[in-house]
Amino acid sequence: MPNEAFFHLEEQKKQILLKSAISEFSSLPYEKVSIFKIAQNAGISRTSFYYYFKGKEDIYQYLLKQIRDSFIKELEKESKKYDIFAFGRKIFFFIASLKGTESDAFFRQVISDMKPEDTWTFFERLETCAGEKHFEYLRGLDGLKVDSTRELMGLAFLIASCTIFSLKSYLTDKMSLEEAARDLDKMYDMIKYGAVK
Repeated sequence: MPNEAFFHLEEQKKQILLKSAISEFSSLPYEKVSIFKIAQNAGISRTSFYYYFKGKEDIYQYLLKQIRDSFIKELEKESKKYDIFAFGRKIFFFIASLKGTESDAFFRQVISDMKPEDTWTFFERLETCAGEKHFEYLRGLDGLKVDSTRELMGLAFLIASCTIFSLKSYLTDKMSLEEAARDLDKMYDMIKYGAVK
């Protein structure tokens, strides 16, 4: 997260720095993003960048947190609990709704950069689950065939993987929103009912 100095910046300067980072993360894979370019496009020195953020991962996490916080606010507004599959769909449609917004290119790149092993990290970053913490916005967990927190996390991982797979298809224009949602529902059905005929 940002260093204390970031929070004391004028709002306009904060936004310039964040927009510069979004632009850089939107146009390049994560490993090619340059702190020098972020700083240069924001009109500050590289040294000044480190005054506000510890490094590239720090500002990246902060940008993801802004989106996650929007998702959490939406959940809090609804004051509703979801079954685990409906919650996965909620995440899918929330992220899909970013298409066409100023967050579109950023999230498209985040999803495109993902490797299978990143799914769990992504899921944790959205705070849908974290370690031993149970899902705050879920209901009906006692109706699942899981005997431990580990099994519940495994199920959450499968749901997150399907969600990200369908999002990738939608955000990269390989499928329409309706096609990607149907694809997601089919994958969820395989998890619910099994893949064997």
